[in-house]
Amino acid sequence: MYSRNPGYRSFLVRMWIEHSSTHAENAVQESTWRFSVEDPRTGERRGFSRFANVIDFLQGQMSSQANNSPLDASERASQDRLPSSDRHGKNE
Repeated sequence: MYSRNPGYRSFLVRMWIEHSSTHAENAVQESTWRFSVEDPRTGERRGFSRFANVIDFLQGQMSSQANNSPLDASERASQDRLPSSDRHGKNE
């Protein structure tokens, strides 16, 4: 069951190590982390070779969700109308 709350998102993050031989004669193996992020609502899956890219993707999802949330937009609008003493509990 999935939440109908527009501010809620879930992702399945998987990570694993891939081994590859660099020199056949020496049988030296290099290990590389791989990652995938899956949206369980849609089944869409994206692959990544760097953890930093996983973080960038998730931050992008957070930003797009915050910008598209009607609740968040109305909260920002009401904050803009409040005197500064009401927003922060003290006068600025």
